[in-house]
Amino acid sequence: MCCHVDSHNGRGGAKGELARGMRKVARIKVDRWRSGAVFFAAIVVVAVALQAVAPCVAADAPAAEPRASERVPIPATVSEQRRPAPGGQRLAGLIVVPTYADVVYGHAGGRDLLLDAYIVESSEPTPVLIFIHGGGWRGGSKQFRSTFPLNDLYPAGISIVSVEYRFSDVAIHPAQVEDCTRAVQFVRHKAKEWNIDPARVGVMGSSAGAHLALMVGLRDDAADPDSDDPVERRSSRVSCIVSLAGPTDFNLIRSIEHGHPAYRTLLGFKPGTPAEEIPRELLDDVSPITYASADDPPSLLIHGTADTTVPIEHARKLEARLRELGADCTLLALEGEGHGVGLGQAESPARARAVEFVKEHLLGGPRESSEGREAAAAPSE
Repeated sequence: MCCHVDSHNGRGGAKGELARGMRKVARIKVDRWRSGAVFFAAIVVVAVALQAVAPCVAADAPAAEPRASERVPIPATVSEQRRPAPGGQRLAGLIVVPTYADVVYGHAGGRDLLLDAYIVESSEPTPVLIFIHGGGWRGGSKQFRSTFPLNDLYPAGISIVSVEYRFSDVAIHPAQVEDCTRAVQFVRHKAKEWNIDPARVGVMGSSAGAHLALMVGLRDDAADPDSDDPVERRSSRVSCIVSLAGPTDFNLIRSIEHGHPAYRTLLGFKPGTPAEEIPRELLDDVSPITYASADDPPSLLIHGTADTTVPIEHARKLEARLRELGADCTLLALEGEGHGVGLGQAESPARARAVEFVKEHLLGGPRESSEGREAAAAPSE
């Protein structure tokens, strides 16, 4: 018997088997995908449910006012971290580079505290202006962001020192004040080596840096004659203060809108914390106006009337308080200017007045005070 096999049908049978196998595999993959999708959906449902329940649990919990010991630095977001990379490009247009760069003036919180010093070459000791940068107490750098005040004062024979300090995402108030105070003492400690006149030391700052300049300049002398640290034995008193749009009274956040979160994060509170929940004694402690006294050095407050970051009421309150005490204080209120006080303008009244004021008080000879005389007489080492 002859047996004939149709080659076409054979191939068709093999293809059929292959197709059935592929469909079976596809069904398995679909079943697995469906199982995975169901599992993922279940996870999403559980997460949403937990998120919905959390506010209810928080609402039921009693609200407690944070104690000072519980206040911690609020970490900065990426946008708030404006620290330049080490060795970053310096601002074009500056007439001089630092004589001494990245000088360690202290140590705190496991890090070095740095400053740059632009020392005028002179046969006689030069006066010095210590500049404190702004940035909401959580950003900025000792590297100048504009040619002011270096290009304005260095040619006049005034040395410039620009300092950095711990930010509020690392350490809350009073760390920043402590750092800047030590910077003043350190500069005096270096007076002989850097050819600086310790009796003619001024301080200037912008925004948050202006607040720190006022805190350093208005507080009592931090010198500790019994300290083992020679820097701490130096006077922290200054001959003059320039505040460019600086906060002076944190109690104003209770009565005037202050939208910037930095006022709260500096004190270890979250942005949006109601001002009434911040203890008044803490607001007093961080406010320069608290330390105003009759023997304070001459101060110049430059502020824009349209400043919404630091309302001009800050400057007006401090001016009124210092004048009431008999201290020398001048307020330059710039009509219509915002937080930048117009320093970027080609003909800037703020810039011109600040330069005039610093020259008047640092080039006009030592300030007649016991602190100045003691500082001048103190040995450098």
